Amino acid sequence: AAALIGAFGSSAITLSASNDSLNQNRVQNCVQRMDKREETLRSKGDAFLKSIASITTYAYSPLRDAVGWNKRAETLMENAFMVAVYAPEISIETLKVSNLMRETLNVSAEDGARVFKELETEARHWPKLYFDIIKSVEAERMECFNP
Repeated sequence: AAALIGAFGSSAITLSASNDSLNQNRVQNCVQRMDKREETLRSKGDAFLKSIASITTYAYSPLRDAVGWNKRAETLMENAFMVAVYAPEISIETLKVSNLMRETLNVSAEDGARVFKELETEARHWPKLYFDIIKSVEAERMECFNP
């Protein structure tokens, strides 16, 4: 009887240790997934924010020309599509900034002020959406610790 109780006790301890190990692996994998997602979002978001900053500062430059504007617009649009791929939660807003940027390339004089104002409004609103996603990733990371 003592041997049987010992065998059951040993099995229970092994099962508990195995369960603890599996839980630690689950938490570690979950945290690594969130870390990778955050790293990617930050990388793509950083490039897009830099593009917005570049366009914003260039818009007020006395040395502004069509070639420089087109180059910055192209970079912003490329970065917008990269964000849209990795952050579907804000893809519509990101692509709206991109589309407004595209419109600036072909806008008539009458519509120019409207398009630039819309672009400025959307570009100013975008960082809040981006940082909301970063906060949600941080919250998801914390949930990794709750089985």
